[in-house]
Amino acid sequence: MVASGRRRAFLLFGDSLTQRAFECGGWGARLAHLFSRKADIICRGFGAYNTRWCRHVVRHIGSYRDYFSVVTILLGTNDAALPDVEPVQAVPLDEYVENLDDILKYLRNRSELVILFSPPSVGELGRLRAQHHKYVADAHDWLDRNNVHSAKYASVAKVVAENRALVCVDMFRLTSVQLFLGENMLIDGIHFTARGHLFLLKSLLHELRAEAHILSAENMRPDWPYGPWMQNSAGSWREILIGHELETSHISGDKLSALADAFGIVSVFISAFLFGLSVSCRGLATL
Repeated sequence: MVASGRRRAFLLFGDSLTQRAFECGGWGARLAHLFSRKADIICRGFGAYNTRWCRHVVRHIGSYRDYFSVVTILLGTNDAALPDVEPVQAVPLDEYVENLDDILKYLRNRSELVILFSPPSVGELGRLRAQHHKYVADAHDWLDRNNVHSAKYASVAKVVAENRALVCVDMFRLTSVQLFLGENMLIDGIHFTARGHLFLLKSLLHELRAEAHILSAENMRPDWPYGPWMQNSAGSWREILIGHELETSHISGDKLSALADAFGIVSVFISAFLFGLSVSCRGLATL
C-alpha cells in the first residue's frame, strides 16, 4: 500500500522538538524544501506534551490522512522531566514504554516507514543558564531534567522500537557526543539550535536512504513534470502530462495495467474510426 494522492505524505509527530521543526532553519522546514513537489510534510508537534497526552492525540491525527509514506516520532524529553520538579509532565518509565509502544503500533499500521528518535541528551549547564535568563531572581538552581534520568528513557525507546522491528535513531548518544565535542546544539539545554536542527535532519536523511531507498528525495518523482521538462521536451505538453501521470500514479499495479489496457483499446477504436472516416471521404471525393 502506498500513500494516496499526487504527492506522498510525511508525518512528523512529537513534542516541542517537532513543533519547532518549522521555525527558521528548522529540520522540518528543511525537509519540506528537500521534498518540494514530491511529498507534503505534515508537522504535528505539541509543545510540553508527554507520551501520556500524545497517546490520546495520535488517534485524531491518524484520521487526518489514511496513510503516510514516512512517520517520525520524537517523544520522551518531557516524560523524562524530574518528578519532584515537574510532576505534571513527568511520566514513569514503565508507563512511557507502554505509551510509546501504543503510539508506534498505531502509526505503524498507517505508514510505510516509521522512524523513532530517542530523546536527545540535556545540555545541563545551558539549561541552568536559560532558567536564570528567563526567571532572573526567581530562578531556582536545580535542573528540571538531567542526563542520568533522560538516558533511561532513551535506552527503553530503543528497546521498544527493536521489539516492533522499527528504525530507532539514538539521538541521546549522538547529541551527547556532539555536546562533548563542544558543538552548539541546544539553545536552552533542550531545544535545538540551527546546528542541532541540521544535525537531526542529516540523521533522518541517512535513515531514509538506508531503510527505504525509494523514499529518498533524489529518487522520488515530482507530483507533476517540472517546468523545464515541459519546455525542453520534443513531445507535446499533453503527452508529457499523461505519461507522467501514468508513471507516478499512486494506484495498484493491477489498476494501472487495466488503465493502460483501456487506454490502448480506446486508441485502437479512435484509429479505426479515423481510418474509416478517411476511406469514406476518399469514396465521396470519387463520386
